[in-house]
Amino acid sequence: MDQCIISVKFWTGNAYDSKEYSYYTTMQLKPGNIVIVPVAKNERTAMVVKTNISSDSIDKEILPLLKTVKGLARFRYRQK
Repeated sequence: MDQCIISVKFWTGNAYDSKEYSYYTTMQLKPGNIVIVPVAKNERTAMVVKTNISSDSIDKEILPLLKTVKGLARFRYRQK
């Protein structure tokens, strides 16, 4: 798959943030996927909300600053 742009939202503790953040990916993702993305000096998990975003819709000054999705998040659920 070619590189495309997606947008994600971060969990804020009780809901997903209303602001969307854009990232590059070569993975085939769909809305609702939980991914690991780089932020500042570490990584966070985020939910994919949009895929296949046109680069024309991203500010030309922001486009070169976009980072790349690291991978799908893997969760382990504890059995009770």
